[in-house]
Amino acid sequence: MDAIAVAVGPPVRPAGVLTPALRDMMWKRGLDDRSMERWKGFLGAAKLDLAAAASCERDELWAPAAFHWQQAAEKSLKALLSRAGANFPPTHDLRTLAKLTEKIVDMQWPSEHDLIFLTNIYAMSRYPLDLFENETPSLVISKDLFLKISTTAKTICETVTNHLKEQCHDESEDEEAAGRPRPPGP
Repeated sequence: MDAIAVAVGPPVRPAGVLTPALRDMMWKRGLDDRSMERWKGFLGAAKLDLAAAASCERDELWAPAAFHWQQAAEKSLKALLSRAGANFPPTHDLRTLAKLTEKIVDMQWPSEHDLIFLTNIYAMSRYPLDLFENETPSLVISKDLFLKISTTAKTICETVTNHLKEQCHDESEDEEAAGRPRPPGP
């Protein structure tokens, strides 16, 4: 089959990718798709977003950099929840994800206001603002605003990464004490 036929053919869903409806149904039934240590996938994806944010920041592309910082924070929280085997809805809402972590770990997250602000950056940095009520048609993220965004997201990413490293270290010590081989860390 040639490339043109593939490009114009029916949409193809990569293996292992769930439709939103199927993911919602599984979540409602308490099932999940986090087999094979899904948390590592979320953490790896967060690291890719951090690299993309750094690249955009070097070129002073503040809106795309802000988007990638938000995504890194979101995926970091999902890594933490997945690592604990917690169930969470398919959402970009950092406040919701942070609240779900309260049942798992005692961590100090940014303020609720900052979490809501960072969540809103997700959509505002991707779409024309005239899609949003009472907003101007263009998004202008200044360097100062970007610094607030990146600082909030960095706090989340570093807190999660440090917790996961500590948790993996503790488990490795337990494994060694039991005479089992040490698993790779994050």
